[in-house]
Amino acid sequence: MKMIDVEDISIGMSLPMWVLPPISRQTLAVYCGASGDHNPIHVDI
Repeated sequence: MKMIDVEDISIGMSLPMWVLPPISRQTLAVYCGASGDHNPIHVDI
């Protein structure tokens, strides 16, 4: 993917889509630990 400098961005310009892998249960568990938010609704199957 080509890097874009912030100075090269202008109003109305289309930016490339940022594609990330799906969020896993492990990622959610790590986030819960880091944020201190251990509400079961976030990780309940």
